[in-house]
Amino acid sequence: MNIILTGSEGFVGKYLRIKLEELNYNVFSIDRIKINRVNYFCFDLTNEISSLVSLFKDESIDILIHLAAAKGDYNLKYKDFYRDNVTASDKLINLVKVLNVKSIIMYSTVSVYGHDNKIMSEDASLKPNNPYGATKLESENLFTKWYNLDPNKNRLTILRPSVIY
Repeated sequence: MNIILTGSEGFVGKYLRIKLEELNYNVFSIDRIKINRVNYFCFDLTNEISSLVSLFKDESIDILIHLAAAKGDYNLKYKDFYRDNVTASDKLINLVKVLNVKSIIMYSTVSVYGHDNKIMSEDASLKPNNPYGATKLESENLFTKWYNLDPNKNRLTILRPSVIY
């Protein structure tokens, strides 16, 4: 199985990449950090996707696992969250369309529910109350729109973890 993994050098990405490779999956890692490793591509996901298309045009990509994001604990401005969470997701959706990828796992956040310290379920209303949650929800909506283009063939899983440590 061929997997594109974005955010491969973040906390979750590093461990996930290692595990996927141990399971003999072919992982193409993408992140903005400059390192030298087989199947690693230093790329800003908000750039034009044409260079990524040429990299993967001869590969049959089975799944995109999208971990890359601007996180809520970095004291970023709204425009930074929008750029890294919404613009990057929009570009990735264009990439999966061109590459005909039919399965996506998108790593989101419980911040899409807002922070009011109440116990909630997945059925709770989506009411983000900070730029991180708002832009992650906007990103989720873009991936949901992609899924709805062909729900009989496209597969989408959105994960909303609370705390990772």
